[in-house]
Amino acid sequence: ARLAVLGAAVVLLALGGVLGKQYHALTTQRGELRNKNKKLLAALEKKVAVQNRTEEVQEWAEEAIWPDELLNVVQQMQTLGSHPTEQLMVQELTLDTVSRTPGLTLRNVYATEWQVPTDLVKKLNAVEVEGVRLYDAAQGVWNDVRGGARFKGKADVRVQLRQLLAFHDDAPKRAKIRKERFKELSR
Repeated sequence: ARLAVLGAAVVLLALGGVLGKQYHALTTQRGELRNKNKKLLAALEKKVAVQNRTEEVQEWAEEAIWPDELLNVVQQMQTLGSHPTEQLMVQELTLDTVSRTPGLTLRNVYATEWQVPTDLVKKLNAVEVEGVRLYDAAQGVWNDVRGGARFKGKADVRVQLRQLLAFHDDAPKRAKIRKERFKELSR
């Protein structure tokens, strides 16, 4: 009986040693895999950060469309006549790309008659690309200019950039997508 108990103890010790050795090897392997995983996760986080930053830069490039829009507005002014400066003059141009209604404001559009800024607004509202209107233009109040030999009055013209407005409306959605990328990494 002693011999059987001693034999069983030796078998259990041998089995415990083998299992302990395997457990230690698997624990070591798990630790190495976790370290590799942390390095891969850090590299992936950097990649996602670069990807997000690249998209932000691309968004900025999309937002920086005002030179093209300014060119379109000037071209529409040229269609008013052979010499647009004889009919109107813009004293100040302001650009707003960050408000809820991004656009250009032509301040103090001096004109030979009240119909000139109205015609400009109509032409701007008619500008389309592939069947999509680009602008929502509106004329401010016409004010007579006293003693104006060349120009009879002035008005402001507000040109809302519809393309930029749609781009701004989608900004929260794009920001949410970028945040989700980082959340997915932590799962």
